[in-house]
Parts: sequence; C-alpha cells; structure tokens
Amino acid sequence: MKNSLPYKKENYILLIAGIICAVIGFVFLWFGDKTFSVIFMVVGYLILIPLGLLLKFK
Repeated sequence: MKNSLPYKKENYILLIAGIICAVIGFVFLWFGDKTFSVIFMVVGYLILIPLGLLLKFK
C-alpha cells in the first residue's frame, strides 16, 4: 500500500493561493471596496481553486 498525497506540491500551492486570494477579497469587501473584492474572489474561487483541484502535474 502506497502512502502518498492525492495531489502534488503545485496543486497545493494553487489551492492555498486561491484561498488567500479569496480572503483578500473578503478583506476588501470589509473595507467597502466592492470592485477589488469581486475581482479577488472570482480569481480565487473560479480560477485558482478549480485549477488546483483539476490539474494533474507530473
């Protein structure tokens, strides 16, 4: 039985970057800047996190 993680290091980097990007979006939302908050949350939730889950690195 092989003990390995389901994703590679690059996948985890993309996932963490997506989460950080979404958190930055929420911070901008908290300060009242809706334009930057939407941009950061869309990039985090709709681009980086799905890429981290779907891409297969060798």
